[in-house]
Amino acid sequence: MTNQLTNRRSFLKAGLAVAVAAPALTKLRGRVHGVVAVPGDPHYDEGRAAWNLSVDQRPALTVMAEGEDDIVAAVNYAREKGLGVAVQSTGHGVTVPANGGVLIQTGKMRKVQIDAARRMATTEPGVIWGDVLPQTQEVGLAPLSGSSSGVGVAGYTLGGGSGWLGRKYGYAADHVVAARMVLADGHVVRVSADEHPDLFWGLRGGTSNFGIMTELQFRVFPDSMVYGGGLYWPMARASEVAKVFREFTATAPESVTSRLTLVHVPPLPNIPKELHFQWLVAVQGVFSGTEDEGKALFAPFRRLGGTVEDALGMMPMAAADSVAREPLEPIPGVVHTELLDEISPEMIRYFVEEVARPDSQVMILEMRHQGGAFGRAPESPNAVGHRAQGFWFNAIGAAMPPRGREGAEADLRAVRSAMKKYASGKVFLNGIEEFGADRVRDAYAHEVWWKLGKLKRTYDPANLFRLNRNIPPVAA
Repeated sequence: MTNQLTNRRSFLKAGLAVAVAAPALTKLRGRVHGVVAVPGDPHYDEGRAAWNLSVDQRPALTVMAEGEDDIVAAVNYAREKGLGVAVQSTGHGVTVPANGGVLIQTGKMRKVQIDAARRMATTEPGVIWGDVLPQTQEVGLAPLSGSSSGVGVAGYTLGGGSGWLGRKYGYAADHVVAARMVLADGHVVRVSADEHPDLFWGLRGGTSNFGIMTELQFRVFPDSMVYGGGLYWPMARASEVAKVFREFTATAPESVTSRLTLVHVPPLPNIPKELHFQWLVAVQGVFSGTEDEGKALFAPFRRLGGTVEDALGMMPMAAADSVAREPLEPIPGVVHTELLDEISPEMIRYFVEEVARPDSQVMILEMRHQGGAFGRAPESPNAVGHRAQGFWFNAIGAAMPPRGREGAEADLRAVRSAMKKYASGKVFLNGIEEFGADRVRDAYAHEVWWKLGKLKRTYDPANLFRLNRNIPPVAA
C-alpha cells in the first residue's frame, strides 16, 4: 500500500510539472500581482488550504489574486493549458478538490463599500461576512448573512444563501443587484437584470459554473437589532421539544427564522465548560421585532422548563455568531444534507436512540425552518432551487480523534442511509459536500437543470469551471 501511494504521488508530481512548464509559468508570474505558487513553493500550502481540514487538494498551481487582472490572467492560463479552474475565498464550500487544476484564491480581495442611503453593499470576492457585519451595524443595517461570520460572501450568496433573516426577505441570491465576472474566454462582463440577463439568472444559484465573480452588489436591510439566540435542554427532552417546534413552525410569522438542533457540544471557548461533550437539544432563532414581542413568541418553549441554558435576548445582527455557536476556526469534518417536508417524531427518535451516542462523531443534526419568503419567487427570477421544501437538514461529523475521518464518515453513512425514509430526495446546493453529479442535479428542478446546462454550453462549453459543484454543458 505504501509503495502504491508513493508511486501515485510521484506520478502526480510529474504530471503537475508538465502542466506548469517553466516558460509559461514565468509568463504568468509576470502578469500577476499576487503570488503564483506550485508544489514545493513556500506559499503553495497556504494557497491550497480549505477551511475543512479534511480536504487535501493538490492543484497544479495556486494564484493568490490581488485584483481582477490577476483572475483574468489565471483563467487565460488555465484555458490555454487545458486545466480545470477552481475558485475559493475561505474554502468553506470546497466539494471537489482542485487536484491538477488552477486554484484561484481570492482571500486578499476584501474591499467592502456600504451605501447606507440606498441600502446597498458592494464587495470583492474575498470578503467574508465578518467584514460586512460591523459596517452595516454601524449604520443600522444588516445583510442576509448566514450562521457564521467566517463564511465567504461570494460562495454563500451565489449558492443561494439561507440566513437568519431569510423567512422575512428570502435567499441572499434573491437580493443581488449586479455583479462583475470573468468568463471562460477571459472577458470581463457586468451582469444585472438589464445586462447579460441570462448570466444574471444563472449566476444566482449556479455559483462559479459560468465565471468568477470579482464584484458583487446586493441589498441590505434595516434589521440591525433582533431578538435571537437559543434555548438548550438535555437530550432526554428532545421528543417534547421537537413537538413544540413543529407546532411553532406551523404558525410562526415570517419575521422569525429558527432551527431545531441536536448538538454534541464541542469544547469551544464560547460555550460553558459544564456543557462540553454533552448531547443537547436546542431551539435557535432570530426574530425581527421588539424584546416583548420576542419573549411572547418564544414563550411556548420557555414553558417547557428545564433548560440548561437560556441564551435568548436582544442582540445586534453583527453578533449573530452567538446564535448557532458554530466553530470559527478550521476543523476537519464531513457533511450530509437533505431537504425535508416535515420533522417526523420517528426521525427524532432515531436521532436520539441511534445517533446521539457518547462515542459518536456526529456533532450537529440541524433542521432549519424554510418557508416564508424562502418559498416565494424573487422579483428578478434566478436559479435557486426547491423553494417549497419545509426544512433544510444538515448532519455534520467531526473527523477528529479518537476515530478520525473514518469514524466520522461511518457515522455519517449511517445517518445518510436512515434519512432515505424521511427526506424528500432533494437538496439545497450550498449544503452539498458529498461528491457526485447526481447530488448537484438534485438541487434543481429538471427544467432549471436543463436551462443551466444550456447556459453552460453558451459561456463555458469546455467546462473550464469544473472543479466545483459542477453543472456540465448539455449537448447541442
